[in-house]
Amino acid sequence: MKRMDTKTVEELLGDTEEVSTDLLVGLAHENRADTEYQDDRTLLENLPVVLRGVCDYVLSGEAKVLDVAYALASLIDAIENRATALPRGMWH
Repeated sequence: MKRMDTKTVEELLGDTEEVSTDLLVGLAHENRADTEYQDDRTLLENLPVVLRGVCDYVLSGEAKVLDVAYALASLIDAIENRATALPRGMWH
C-alpha cells in the first residue's frame, strides 16, 4: 500500500547540518517504504520522462538546490533498488 503523507526534503532532513548524496539516497529509500520499485524495462522507459521533469523544474527557476539533489538521489535509489537487475555494467 502506498503512503499518502508527503514530506518536504527539509522535513526529511530534520536537524541534519551536513548533506551528502548518500544521505539523500538513504532518505529517498526510506521515504519510498511500502512502494514497489519498477523493473528494468519500466524504469528505462520512464527515465526520459522523469529526467525531462527534473530538467523542466530546474529551468522553471523555482527549483531549490536541495530539491534537485533529492530528485536525483531518488533516481539513484530507483536504479539501485530496481525490481530485477541487469548486468552491473549496463548501469555503471
